[in-house]
Amino acid sequence: ACTPFTLYLACAPDRFPDNAGIASVRGALQRMDDLQNRQYVGRLSHQYIQDANDVLQSLDHGMQVYSYRSAYRSQRALAWAAGR
Repeated sequence: ACTPFTLYLACAPDRFPDNAGIASVRGALQRMDDLQNRQYVGRLSHQYIQDANDVLQSLDHGMQVYSYRSAYRSQRALAWAAGR
């Protein structure tokens, strides 16, 4: 299920520069949705904070991978264009 928030990152076609980063972000966003639906004993319970922190770290990792690979591909394209 794609929401407007997740549409660009999580539901985009796999033709993006880094499929691994997109897959990681997609998984993190799915887990974020699961967090909202899970029943915790109090929203500030230790387990909720731990799970939310884990999801945010996964999301951050996915974005870093995606950004790194995109920058790498851009550099390769520029180097190729400069070498022509």
